[in-house]
Amino acid sequence: MNRWLSNSYVHCALILMVWAATCLPNLGKAQLWDIDEGNNAECAYEMMESGNWIVPTFNYQLRVDKPALLYWMQILCYQSFGVNEFSARFPCALGALVSMLALYYLGKTMLGWQTGLLGSISLAGMPAFVGAAHFANPDSLLNASILCTLLAFYLGYQKGTSTWMLWTGITTGVGMLAKGPIAVALPGLMILVFLVWEKQTRRLLSVHLLGSVLLFLLVAAPWYAWVGVETKFEWHRGFFLKHNLGRFGSAMENHGGPWFYYLLVLAVGAAPWSAFAGFIFGDLYNLFQTKQNQPPATISGARFLLVAFLCVVGFFSLSGTKLPNYILPAYGPLALLFASAMVRWNEGKLPLPHWLPKTGFGIVIGIGILVACGLLIASGSLGQISAKMRIIPGVDSMVWIASIPLLAGTLAWTLNTKFGKQAAVLCICIGGIGFSSALGAWNGSHLNQIKAPRKLAELLPKDHLQKEINLGSFEWFQPSAAFYSKREIVTIPSEANLKAFLESPLPTFVFIPSTRWSELESRGSIQGRKVGEAFDFYRNMQVAVVANR
Repeated sequence: MNRWLSNSYVHCALILMVWAATCLPNLGKAQLWDIDEGNNAECAYEMMESGNWIVPTFNYQLRVDKPALLYWMQILCYQSFGVNEFSARFPCALGALVSMLALYYLGKTMLGWQTGLLGSISLAGMPAFVGAAHFANPDSLLNASILCTLLAFYLGYQKGTSTWMLWTGITTGVGMLAKGPIAVALPGLMILVFLVWEKQTRRLLSVHLLGSVLLFLLVAAPWYAWVGVETKFEWHRGFFLKHNLGRFGSAMENHGGPWFYYLLVLAVGAAPWSAFAGFIFGDLYNLFQTKQNQPPATISGARFLLVAFLCVVGFFSLSGTKLPNYILPAYGPLALLFASAMVRWNEGKLPLPHWLPKTGFGIVIGIGILVACGLLIASGSLGQISAKMRIIPGVDSMVWIASIPLLAGTLAWTLNTKFGKQAAVLCICIGGIGFSSALGAWNGSHLNQIKAPRKLAELLPKDHLQKEINLGSFEWFQPSAAFYSKREIVTIPSEANLKAFLESPLPTFVFIPSTRWSELESRGSIQGRKVGEAFDFYRNMQVAVVANR
């Protein structure tokens, strides 16, 4: 029985099942989220339609925001499963699977199979991780490349060899194609700080470092060079100067935040495991205080995980632009720190005050209560708190999701008292997986009825792709409108341009705020007819489709 429990193939099969349960159900159910999903999904579609897999475009203009790996994977999915939301997101779900497997082997190498398995499963029980797997942007792919880089490094570090550099050249090259220099800078910072702490920086002096650079260039350089030549390096100027240095140096698009921004993000994104943050502090304190009595591998593993976590949070806390998805690479090390503490607590190696586990279980119960209140408030069931509050109709039917952490916390509290620690840990694991699975399967699909782009595109003539028409937008635009319309959308800058646009002899359609059209129509200065309208949750307004005939 013990041999079966410790079998790596059994563990991988279990991880695969957990991944399928948390990351695949209803992956394509929710319509695209703007802005990122609309941009990325449409960019991949345009690259596929044009046959140009080198130069990214959005709305048939150069897109400099991201490298091409996500687009290539989305194109392959479009060709396999059709052009739809599932295909746009499936590459990110695959990235989540690679992340879980890499984290399992990293934890197993460092601290034993129990920590590796529990860490991988607990990662899948974190809403931020599952959310990234359901969201069509490169963060999930970046996370996978970073965890593979850390795994390659630590395997080599433990064996005392430098061949790990060759593998990291490949994994960072893939990450460079996924999201850019951060795929090199972040794991490089983690490894350097760890080696300084361990007083092992001489390990970086190896001929394999040159091999690593060559492999990195072999993987990433061809596309970067090709897109540079094709765009006369306009793509490079936009990507490196604006979307890397610019985002780090200042808050772009009003995405800033205080120094503790990411602590709040982690508390929510790692729930319900964030309820047991005290376990991590207790475990690290115990390890470092009693390190003379601990295996050196255990101390090194704990140091590496702590360094990896702090490097991610610290690096992005210094960034001017802050977004919740930026610190996705922190959740893997955090999951292993949780797992290590839980395993040592279960084995009786981690002495904790009796109130600390009960506090954690109580916080899990509180999470359930907060989720229930949040869903009821969002649906308007408890009344509209403020005039600016946006109601999400029907979301109150998802209140049952809150019962999962509520029940898991209650059972863990009871089982810990009556049957011991192992039953409590198992209960939290199942609760975390169930919670993230339910959130992932829902995926915000109730917002479909108040997302405008797809409904507006459906108001266009059914044969609009078979004939020549004009399509424009005036004082309203969402990127996914281009994806659902499958046409270039001309941005109309002024009323005079709108008038000229609607006077075209071709069939012409314009997306425009309904109130704005009513104002223009009442003046009688612009001729057109309203075909229909849809409510846009993002802008909190009705948006109309106006035709010229």
